[in-house]
Amino acid sequence: IAMKPILTKLAAEGYRVSPQNVDKTPALWSQISGTPTWVAANGDRIVGQKSELEIKTWLEAHGAKIK
Repeated sequence: IAMKPILTKLAAEGYRVSPQNVDKTPALWSQISGTPTWVAANGDRIVGQKSELEIKTWLEAHGAKIK
């Protein structure tokens, strides 16, 4: 996972993130339009490579910060 270092850092900072591997779970392909795909609890999503700041801003807007 190319985004794994960012995911690990975000999780350590208290963001709710859960990486999923579409190669190991092919059924996920029907739910996304590309990788990486970020999905919020309410179903909102963003697709494509994003900077750490863009991801943090999006996660905070969706209430994903828990600490």
